[in-house]
Amino acid sequence: MPVKGDLPVYDDARQSVRSITKLKAIRGIRLLLSSWDKPREGEAVYRQMDRALEYLLEIHKTVLTEAKEGSCDLMELTRKTALALGLPPEAVNPLLARTIAATLLVKDITDLRPGLSA
Repeated sequence: MPVKGDLPVYDDARQSVRSITKLKAIRGIRLLLSSWDKPREGEAVYRQMDRALEYLLEIHKTVLTEAKEGSCDLMELTRKTALALGLPPEAVNPLLARTIAATLLVKDITDLRPGLSA
């Protein structure tokens, strides 16, 4: 479950969105224990899932915007994206580059939410 402001790590941007969307559809989840965040209970679980989806969509949009700006070098694109997302300089590392590369695989899709694309 990605947390805004923290290092997002995933290999498949669309599948990450699908997974969270499927989790959100399950009613009655009482506790969310995610790797990058504090435990959430009750309705806070669903609010955190909403925030995670928003962050994934923001990452996607930011990568697409920064990729249009020019540089084809993955680490340069990673630096520009991290800066635009407000991530600290130490976030520019191979894990974030992997996430950026995963986003580039679906660069022709403007909206990652299930059933929506351009």
